[in-house]
Amino acid sequence: MISSPVGRDVSVDIIRGIAIILVVLGHANRGQIEARGIVPTSLQFLDFVIYAVHMPVFFLLSGYFTFISLNKRKELKFSQSRFKNIVWPYVVWSFIYCIVGHLMSSLTHVNHMVTWYQLLTIGWKPISVLWFLYALFFMQMGAVLLWRRPTIALALSLTADFAVFLVPSGILPGIVMDGVVQAPFFYIGLLLAERGLPALLPPIRKPGAWAAGFLVAYVLLAYAMFEAQAGRPVQFIMLPVALSGLLGLACLSRALMLMPSLPFIASGLARLGQASLAIYLLHILVLALVPRMLHQMHVNSVPLALICGTLFGVAGSYILYLGLEKFRIARFLVLR
Repeated sequence: MISSPVGRDVSVDIIRGIAIILVVLGHANRGQIEARGIVPTSLQFLDFVIYAVHMPVFFLLSGYFTFISLNKRKELKFSQSRFKNIVWPYVVWSFIYCIVGHLMSSLTHVNHMVTWYQLLTIGWKPISVLWFLYALFFMQMGAVLLWRRPTIALALSLTADFAVFLVPSGILPGIVMDGVVQAPFFYIGLLLAERGLPALLPPIRKPGAWAAGFLVAYVLLAYAMFEAQAGRPVQFIMLPVALSGLLGLACLSRALMLMPSLPFIASGLARLGQASLAIYLLHILVLALVPRMLHQMHVNSVPLALICGTLFGVAGSYILYLGLEKFRIARFLVLR
């Protein structure tokens, strides 16, 4: 079993580490999808099964720790802190994506170039992965109003999720859809914290067996929904599927903590989890170099491209983060 600071649940860091690897794999996979005229069904299903669970992990944990923060300080102080911890990095990274994207275009092809005009619309149209910070800000503002009544907050988020499910696709802005469908996970986390329950699961016997069961169920349910052409991987009717995946990853995190023969896996994932925000923000820049790298290596195999892209995206982002930490730039860029 790996050691941890007193009071810290290392399984939370581990599940964050797993989720951030899935984020990078998901974007590497979408790069492969965009590069092909005819997209194999296997890549489409991989996209579906990844996106149905990886961001719900982060939103659930965000909701959980939002309650803990609100329980320690007044609502006004918490709200003011959101401008430093959410709004400021959102603005800073909007500019960084634009500037670095233009600089990198001289080295390699950039699939999604950020135009200068897009900087004028970040108030209602987030750039790239920054939709997470945008949606999180409004969820946390909702929590400020209802953190003492998380059941009501969850009920309202589920009602909105169901209403959006009935709306034809393309009518609502993408950020509204993304925020509404992810909100139930945030408020589930809020409710768990209010009830004094652990963020993931309490210690259980044979977590590895439970992890295998839940994850097999998750993949089978996801496949059934994919074959039924359910559409978006995160939506109201996908909630049971996502919850089975969340339970599976939670059990897996517990199981990894209890593996004395392979402690480096748990500790490595925990380190990635602790740096998950930095990796999340940096991996888009690192992944832009992958197509040129694969071309130089003459890699045409999709599985190899996904493996290389994920490893390079995760490791490259983490190493870049450590370098920025060493030169004391990470704090300015709000990477921690």
